[in-house]
Amino acid sequence: MIERNGMEGPQPRFRRVVVAMALFIAFVLALTGVGTLMFSDIIRSATNIDDNRSKLAARMALLALKTRIGGTVQDNAVWADAYDAIHSDTVAGWVEENWGAVSGSYPLYDGLVIFDRSAKPVIAYHKGKAGAPEAVFRSSLSEQVAQAYAHPEKAVTAFASTVSGVAVTGMQVIQREEGGPISASDKVLAFYKLLGPEVISEIRQEQSLLELSVSSKPANGMLSMPISGADGEVLSYLAWRSADPGELLYQRAKPLVALSILVLVLFVCAGAYMAYDESQRLSRSARRAWALATHDSLSGLFNRSGFLAMVEDRRGADGRAPGALFLLDLDGFKAVNDNWGHPVGDTLIREVAATLSNCHPDIRLVARFGGDEFALYTDAADRAAEIGDVVLSLFRQPFTVRGLTIKVGVSIGIADSDGRIATEEMLRRADIALYDAKENGKERVVIYDRALGDAKAAEYRLERDLRNAIETGDVFPFFQPLVDAQTRTLVGFEALARWNRPHDPITPDRFIALAERSGLMDMLGATLLEQSLEEAAKWKDYLLSVNISPLQLCNPRFPLQVENLIAKTGFDPHKLTMEVTEGALIANPEQARSAIHALKKLGIRFALDDFGSGYASIGVLRQFGFDRIKIDRSLVVAADETENGAAVIQATIALARALDVPVTAEGVERQEQADFLTLSGCDQLQGFLLGRPASASQVFRDFPLGTDGKPMARAS
Repeated sequence: MIERNGMEGPQPRFRRVVVAMALFIAFVLALTGVGTLMFSDIIRSATNIDDNRSKLAARMALLALKTRIGGTVQDNAVWADAYDAIHSDTVAGWVEENWGAVSGSYPLYDGLVIFDRSAKPVIAYHKGKAGAPEAVFRSSLSEQVAQAYAHPEKAVTAFASTVSGVAVTGMQVIQREEGGPISASDKVLAFYKLLGPEVISEIRQEQSLLELSVSSKPANGMLSMPISGADGEVLSYLAWRSADPGELLYQRAKPLVALSILVLVLFVCAGAYMAYDESQRLSRSARRAWALATHDSLSGLFNRSGFLAMVEDRRGADGRAPGALFLLDLDGFKAVNDNWGHPVGDTLIREVAATLSNCHPDIRLVARFGGDEFALYTDAADRAAEIGDVVLSLFRQPFTVRGLTIKVGVSIGIADSDGRIATEEMLRRADIALYDAKENGKERVVIYDRALGDAKAAEYRLERDLRNAIETGDVFPFFQPLVDAQTRTLVGFEALARWNRPHDPITPDRFIALAERSGLMDMLGATLLEQSLEEAAKWKDYLLSVNISPLQLCNPRFPLQVENLIAKTGFDPHKLTMEVTEGALIANPEQARSAIHALKKLGIRFALDDFGSGYASIGVLRQFGFDRIKIDRSLVVAADETENGAAVIQATIALARALDVPVTAEGVERQEQADFLTLSGCDQLQGFLLGRPASASQVFRDFPLGTDGKPMARAS
């Protein structure tokens, strides 16, 4: 008999223990199942996250290769020296020296090809040796060449198949300056870099891609990224092994799961943390890759592509939201680099970047496009003028850079939009406004308007007409007599440029300035010099004076060009005088001195033109060794009007004679002026009184013969 004393017997206690154990086991099993499911999901997520990271890294690495080759080809294609060399007889040697020879060991490209407009290769180098591109590339690059001509303002990049594997190529039309006109004779420069072991190793290390290689097809059990050509056809694949962090995580956790639920829970937490950390690492890696592709390394600001992408994003899906785009160019930055060196210049760029980043609360984006050019963007289009003035005022104070006080200005071009124009058009208009700001005094703010656009279009048309006129011979020299002041006999001529433009005459001052702005001055100067020498060579006994632009004198190849023209025409260089203004000496004194020295060795004389109208001094006459000065017509007019003017011109002539430098007076229009200048000591006279400019066939027509049989000035 069971005693009932209020105590439970063993059966109910066992049942409670069984139930508790069952519940415990069920809890453990449930927790284990949940933990296992969670852990399995974490394993898959960690692997997927890492795989996605590696795919993004591979994609960004391919983009970085394109960006790098694009930047390299743009730096070399938009280069005045390269443009001149490609259109010269010395192109082969120049290309070998500057591009071809270095391709054997240069890290940025393995070879180059120069194409003409028909996509025919003109010059090609591979690994430092000249050769045919057909020996390297498996297929034609004509489509990419056509794209380069269609978009000369930017580099065209693509991947191409070669006999050694895949190469990344970059092409751009060789041009004097970015955005300049493109002619049928212009060539395309193409650089290419093989995706060889060194490149693959660099990507593998930078992007943490295991066993990275290039394969012709996707490899089993490997992650891959297609490498497509310009036409979209897959050329090859980047293949690499997944890091598979999930599997590694599982192998480490498996013994711990068997020990206890607590360890399992703790490990689940650890796994969750590791997954979170992995996602953070992926996020950081993606941000780094994005920053490299869209930011300028020197200033830390957006680069051109990053800036335009962000502007498009701010303007909405249709890209039509109102806003204003600013282009800024530093005035005087080149002098900073020349005087203080590039380290100081780089520091100044960073200081300017910091200033612009905090210039106005309405500015939303700041970028550096390269060199000393920056860009800003604001959504507040109605406040563009105010913001421009604020930015301009910031540059009125000097910068302190490495203990130096440096003053640079800024020119600003602005294009605003109420939502009716696209971003690329805003950029084009801002560039036109910036050009106007720099051309008309610098340190100005110019907002684009229709008149400005029409003026730019008209200048483009005029530039095109001038180029055609030079090529067809419609720009040619007239010749104005130079007369001996004492005997009034004809001693020579000055060659003066004329443009026979039907129905719309253009003054020399206007079209010569246009040639200097548009990069046509070398072409124009060489054409006029050759024509002048050819005509003057027929006259035998007469001197010839020609005007030389500062741009010509600053061209290192100018002395050789002159020497070749003299040899070609047979003109005696001892009868040639080149007239230069002080502007040529100020622009680049060292190059000017070198050019003058080289040309004097040929027997050519030099005259300082427009003396008295600027800042030319005795030091300039001695430093550059001028053989003659030409008194500016303003002094001749002043001498005719006031006693002080007459005294000034007499003192100027006396100074020249004391330095043993002969003097020519130009702008002589009255007999009294000629007599006064002769009495004051001038050696030569020039002006309408003594002969107007005429074509080569008419220069002697109106000159009577003197007693010695030589032509005399009409005023004699």
